[in-house]
Amino acid sequence: MKQYLLLPLIWITTFPAFAGPFTIEPVNGNLTATWKGDAGAIVAGAPTDEDIAALASNTELHAIEITGCTALTGKGFAALKDLPKLRSINFGGAGPERFSALFGGNLEGYAALGQLKQVTILNCGHVRLPTEGAVTLLVQMTSLETFNPGTYADDRILEAATKAPSLRQLGFGHWPTEPDPKLTMTGVGHYSKMMKLESLEPGQLRPADGSMADLITALSKTPSLKSMKLQMNAKMSLENRGHPKDLYAAKLSDLMPFVQFPALTTLILNGVTIPEGGLASFAKISSLKTLRFENSNIPESEVIALKKMRPELSVTVAK
Repeated sequence: MKQYLLLPLIWITTFPAFAGPFTIEPVNGNLTATWKGDAGAIVAGAPTDEDIAALASNTELHAIEITGCTALTGKGFAALKDLPKLRSINFGGAGPERFSALFGGNLEGYAALGQLKQVTILNCGHVRLPTEGAVTLLVQMTSLETFNPGTYADDRILEAATKAPSLRQLGFGHWPTEPDPKLTMTGVGHYSKMMKLESLEPGQLRPADGSMADLITALSKTPSLKSMKLQMNAKMSLENRGHPKDLYAAKLSDLMPFVQFPALTTLILNGVTIPEGGLASFAKISSLKTLRFENSNIPESEVIALKKMRPELSVTVAK
């Protein structure tokens, strides 16, 4: 007669693991290393280069998120260049009142991060990247598909973006995080050379030698652009948390260049008033499916008239 040994059933529960100051756990199905500081203060005890380098032992690591930090040097990232599944890195600053100076302006940190050629998403939202740092990342991180440098657009950054062969999403900040950016129509002209760019936020800064119509016309030459969020009002500040103080009073000549976009499906305009009859211009963008206004003054009668012209077009006005 056979005898069977009955063992108790054991339920196994997975808890977050810890590596130094990082919490390592699945986020949306992807193994993620997370460090969160105090968003309202300058943070002590930020991850050291050794802490970051130690993440190299996690061969399944997909993403790294470091927020509320002002003390990184960044040089430890070089140790992660061989992680096969690392695709996303997200930095967040110390809140909208006080931006983090990522890597303290030390270009060695950017050079180290630039070695992560497998990374496709790099988000530097509320941080202060020097122009040289952003250029270094764009030139070296050859797999980048999504890049948010968290600073103003600049001629040198835009030129570097033309050398990023996989770039599909680019978003500049609308906060004064770069002390002396230089944006001209020559720089804006580089957008037309970004052959794979599909999504764009040009940011707040206006070219020093061009009008709003000039800017929109130049942007319309970006061949693959499908989605754009354009901050039309340039008077922003930290005090009003990114909301425009005075709306930009668009002229019909500002709006006409929108009809030149060859593939635009989503357009978001922030901080603008539209002249009478102005919304009719958007009816002529045959590819447009979604039109959204934020922090803007748009007469309801204009919206109704546009919807009659293009019933299939989704038009929303968000305050």
